[in-house]
Amino acid sequence: MSVVTKNIKELCTGDVDRSHIPSLKTEPSIRLEMSDQTVYAGIDKPFDLPVFAKADGFYHALSLVLQINRDVIQINNLDVIPNPKLVEGRQSFFIYNLIDNELRIAWYSLDKVEIPENEPLFTLKMLLNKNVSPVFSIEDNSAFADFDARVIPDAQLLIPKVEVTGSELSFTVFPNPANDQVEFTYFQPESGHLSISIYNSLGQKTVLLNEINQSAGIHSLPVTLTRFKPGVYSVALELNAANQHLVKNLKLILVEHLD
Repeated sequence: MSVVTKNIKELCTGDVDRSHIPSLKTEPSIRLEMSDQTVYAGIDKPFDLPVFAKADGFYHALSLVLQINRDVIQINNLDVIPNPKLVEGRQSFFIYNLIDNELRIAWYSLDKVEIPENEPLFTLKMLLNKNVSPVFSIEDNSAFADFDARVIPDAQLLIPKVEVTGSELSFTVFPNPANDQVEFTYFQPESGHLSISIYNSLGQKTVLLNEINQSAGIHSLPVTLTRFKPGVYSVALELNAANQHLVKNLKLILVEHLD
């Protein structure tokens, strides 16, 4: 009888159904922080919440337990959409489960995965049922792992601030600083004529969005900024409604354009 020996590389994923509860838990190696992005959300209106990650080197596995205040988020309107790069190839696996207030995500890939910091690791699709921003926290035993199943220390998970829209004009841009592509997101409390303009340090004006008639609600505008030089700009959002003229301003920092 001949004996064949073969080395096998394997990665394990998290306990998505809580079938294994270890007697000794460890501190999470992932820090939860707020990103520079702001996401506007209205009551009973679906919205997307991108979740970003920072970790040294390449990660090949993730075990994550994310606590969510479910009294604010409707259960049947939460979904998890992974970055396509997480599930490319035949040796990748991404699953999740929502139990009580815990969102459990498990992922592994035997292929090298690299996701730029400006791309979300995954996106949560959710719906608010109260005029309260959702609160998140990371539970014990959450970790990124490398190809040899070693925990990656000092990893970060970044979640945008969720701002519940009210009765005021709101305006944000992401990313900021930026190089060549940005997306403006704004909430207008009532229908009216809206415009977006950018001013350089000399006060010279460039119109990004000509005055158009838009309905009340949340809107977004992706813009290519390759024609602008690096520097600090002022961006003005103006709304001319039936009985009022509203203006919101923000600072936009442009860095060297990528090739």
